[in-house]
Parts: sequence; structure tokens; C-alpha cells
Amino acid sequence: MSTIRADPANIVADGVSTTKLTVTVKRSDGMPLEQESVVLTSSGKGDKFTPEARGVTDAEGVFTAAMSSTSATTKTVTATFGGGRSINTQVDFELCHGPLFLPATSEIVGNSPNSITTGDFNGDARLDLAVTNYLDKNVSILLGGANGTFSAATHYAVGSGPYSVVTGDFSADGKLDLAVVNYDDKNVSVMLGDGKGAFLAATNYPVGYGPYSATVGDFSGDGKLDLAVVNNGDMNVSILLGKGNGTFSAATNYNVGGNPTSVATGDFDGDNRPDLAVANYGDKTVAILLGTDNGTFSAPTSYAAGSGPYSVAIADFNGDAKLDLAVANSNDKNVSALLNKGNGTFSAAVNYAAGPTPYSVASGDFNMDGKVDLAVANRDGKSVSVLSGNGNGTFSAAASYAAGSGPYFVAAGDINGDGKVDLAVADYEDQNVSLLITSGCVP
Repeated sequence: MSTIRADPANIVADGVSTTKLTVTVKRSDGMPLEQESVVLTSSGKGDKFTPEARGVTDAEGVFTAAMSSTSATTKTVTATFGGGRSINTQVDFELCHGPLFLPATSEIVGNSPNSITTGDFNGDARLDLAVTNYLDKNVSILLGGANGTFSAATHYAVGSGPYSVVTGDFSADGKLDLAVVNYDDKNVSVMLGDGKGAFLAATNYPVGYGPYSATVGDFSGDGKLDLAVVNNGDMNVSILLGKGNGTFSAATNYNVGGNPTSVATGDFDGDNRPDLAVANYGDKTVAILLGTDNGTFSAPTSYAAGSGPYSVAIADFNGDAKLDLAVANSNDKNVSALLNKGNGTFSAAVNYAAGPTPYSVASGDFNMDGKVDLAVANRDGKSVSVLSGNGNGTFSAAASYAAGSGPYFVAAGDINGDGKVDLAVADYEDQNVSLLITSGCVP
């Protein structure tokens, strides 16, 4: 009789600890079947087989593999062989206590990576990455594989000094496209996706002097995606209205503040129109521009942040269904949280310590407690600070996780398909992206 055995059958779901799976395949007379193909599958998410989930039996009819997981639940592991015959066993993966993220792994991209966006570029329901490489004048595409792995990067030419990349379906064909902000060329490159993970040659649209960051939204309410680009040198934001076919109208500019470095969009005043939040590095402020009709915006209202605000992120920190702000202050080693009053205005900033030179902030529920947390990339700290949200708009003290050298940007997403939010970090000085996978552990 063929068997499958897990040893141990109870194991911690930390993504590192493994159970040994032993499959023994026998003929009806009890003799072992040699060179029988075996395929292992699991009913859960976040599971990894090593060295592989498939192979052939040895002279004793035995095939072995190790299995780990970042998801704490009971899994049914099935071994399929012999033209469809199958056997199964159960493995209990238990909640672990330890670091929230596994040690970082890395993927090679290009020279001076400084921005990341995520999306499913080839329609396989796995998260892919797009990374701007400042010195190479290109963007790297890394297609996601099983268990958080990625294919080797494919590079696409853009303009000079690419500084930010965002994604959206600009041509309304159900395929994700890219927009890349080119700092040196004063333009934005739009690259239409083919839905298979490849992109067409870039079409460039002029914006202002020193474009730094972009965000995507339907600013005119016509069902077509538009772009907002902050221009560091011109101290304004350019709005490019999308035509729905992958092309854009000429930019319209709105003043913001001193040396803007980051822009994000959300409905801050509850009128169902997207508004803008802009981090103004030179003014030590974050500016709010409320959206009006037809893709236009009101004059900015500014709120004090810290020194050198470099990045802004939006999420509901206190569970009141109103979008709040987090601002990474690069000169103060902290992040400011500004809570929304619900009418498009914000409370005074409350600051939380991060690491040296925080350059980027992202939000997500990293510890799966239903509360929004923050992740901050610390450029001079070779680290990411994670601040767990308390659900009332406050945050716990930061925990630090090692990244690469010069982490410029952090993006959040489910990299390995286990239903948990992971981190991808652009390491400017290492020519790679650090991947921090959520361990499933409770700190």
C-alpha cells in the first residue's frame, strides 16, 4: 500500500522550519515502484516545497521533499502518481512568535534603482515588479513566479533619470500599463502593456522641471485614468488627463509648495472626487489639493510635517473610514501621521521615530490584525522600519529589518501569494531589490 508521511506533523509556520514528506509508492503486490513520477500539492497558501514539489521514486519506491509555510493553518498535502492515483496527509502549521519578516532576499535589477510599483503584468494572478533604474535610463520588469520567486529582469528604455514608476490601465484594454517620471528629461514615459508581461516602446509627454513622483486616478470623472506628476524644480503638479486609449492631453499645472518630492491621491473630503496630497521637501509641509469638476483642483492647503518630507502615503489609520496621511521626513529620522477630520482638513502631525534618512513610506496590514501599519525605507540605515498600527491613529515603536544599501523606496504587496502583505525595497547602491516576506509570526 502506498503511503505519505509528514515528520513532524506539527510545525511552526515561520517560513523556515520544515517538515519532511516521505512518499512511498508500491505496486498492488506490495513491491516498490522505482522511477514513478510523484507530484506534491497543498491545500494552503504560503507553502514551499524544497528542493521541488515533483520528482521520481528511488529503488525503494521512495520520494522525499521538505515543506515550509508562512500560513498558520492545517494543510492537506496530496501526492499524485501513477496516472492519477493520489494519497494525502495533514500537516498542522502553528502560529509562531518571532520577527514579523523573514530575512531579506534580493533580485538583481539595474544601476541605482529608486522606485517600485507592483501589478500583475502577465495575467497569471501573481505579483510582478517594475523598478526604475536612475543611471541606466530604463525600467526593469520582474515577473513573479511560485512562492515569491521572480524571473530575471527584462529592461525597457525610458528617459533620462527615471525617478518614479506607477501602473494603471491607461488604454482601457484590461492590461496594465506603466508611467515613468524622467527627472532629467522633464517628461513622463507611458508604456502600454501587452498583457503577457512585455511593454511597447515609450511615448513621452512633457511635464515640468525636475519631475519627481507620480500618481494615478480618474481626476475628471470620465472613467479614464489620468496622471498627476509633481515637479520639484517648478514647485507645481502637472495634471495629464487620459483619453482612454493610452494617450494623454497636454499638462495643466497647479502650484503646490517648495520642492515637492511625492504625490498620492485619495478622497479626503468625502465628495467622491479624488484629491491630492503632496510632500513639499523645501517647505516642511504636506499640501492638500481638493479635486473639483472636470479634473481641476482647488488651491493647496498646507499642513506642517517634519524636516525634509520626502514621501507621502494614504490609508485609514484609525478606522473611521476617512483617509489619513503618513509623511516620511528625511531630515528628522521620523514619520508624521496626520489624521483626517473628514472634511478635507487634517489634525496636527504626530511624529514617530523611524531610521536614518527615511525616504519612502508605505502602508499595509503586515501583522494581520486588521489595523493599518507603516513601513519606512531608511536610505542611510540600510533598513526598513515597521510601525505597527494600534487602530486608533497611533503607532507602536518601530521595529527595524535589514534591507540592502541605500534603500530609497518601499512598496507593499503579496509577493508570495499567501494572503499576507510583503515588502519590496529598491536598494539604490546595491543594484537590486530586497524582498521581505511576512513570516506569519507575531512579534
